[in-house]
Amino acid sequence: MGWSAAGGSPADLHAILLAFFLFLWQVPHFWLLMLQHDGEYKTAGLPVVTDVFSSHQVRAITCSWLIAASAASLLLLQFRILTTLPSALLLLFLSVSLVLLTINQFFIAKAKNFRLIFIAVNSYMLLVMAIVVIEKVFTI
Repeated sequence: MGWSAAGGSPADLHAILLAFFLFLWQVPHFWLLMLQHDGEYKTAGLPVVTDVFSSHQVRAITCSWLIAASAASLLLLQFRILTTLPSALLLLFLSVSLVLLTINQFFIAKAKNFRLIFIAVNSYMLLVMAIVVIEKVFTI
């Protein structure tokens, strides 16, 4: 919406790619909240995804979405939304870190910390968007 309001075309490939990246972030964002507060949602009588899938299945699906979001962020380099080496290296570092943290917390760590992953995925989103904005401001 902001892109269009600023005069850009909604059909612009860069806008579509950023929207796709934001779309991929939404599912893990909300499913991590659900995993963290599963009991509270059930107590309130709200349907939760763990009524349909096991906790392990939800973790696997959420991990897949996070890996897809990380991969989609790397498309920012492929489609030249990000063009500088520092941006590329930082994006690669953040993406790999998020994937490793997620895999560790979902499948390796004995005590699952969904809040940690929730904070990490939201921080990741914020940092990726900040990299895009900072690069655009300083390379124009």
